[in-house]
Amino acid sequence: MRVDRCKQCGAAIVWAINNATMKKAPLDARPWPNYGNIDLDTQRMTYVVLEPEVVENARARGFELYTNHLGTCPARERVPQETEYSKQETEVYEHAN
Repeated sequence: MRVDRCKQCGAAIVWAINNATMKKAPLDARPWPNYGNIDLDTQRMTYVVLEPEVVENARARGFELYTNHLGTCPARERVPQETEYSKQETEVYEHAN
């Protein structure tokens, strides 16, 4: 799993593709035991956003759930609210590979 850094706050992030939308998103690089709602496939770097009732069951079964970094970034207020941030980050990521 390749770990990058958020350009806004410096936090460790990973890029993964949403199975439903096929769009890349920055996820926090570590799971959030009591807060996460994303099931990340670290082999394929794809993810699924879980429904609330599924989240509770997954936590009870010990699943490691992740969060979208846009929801936890302390610099979020300074980040444009549209998709421009993720477009820029995706371009930087794709250019680096």
